[in-house]
Amino acid sequence: MTIHTEYTVSLHHGRGWVVLRNGDPIGRRSELFDAVSFATHLAEREATVCSLPTRVLVGASDLSSMLQSSPLRRVA
Repeated sequence: MTIHTEYTVSLHHGRGWVVLRNGDPIGRRSELFDAVSFATHLAEREATVCSLPTRVLVGASDLSSMLQSSPLRRVA
């Protein structure tokens, strides 16, 4: 039994970011911001229609690998 609907944004082997809904892929975006925005939009829309809570996650390992690039390290 699902207690909540979970949208996960995960790095897809250097080819952008994949958006998963309860573990099933539902989309891919080339930029992290676009992927999180897409997942958040779907989660908010679903939360208004269904009685189940939703949440959006980004894996810590995905973010740490992304932050290893020099342009992002300078910003952080």
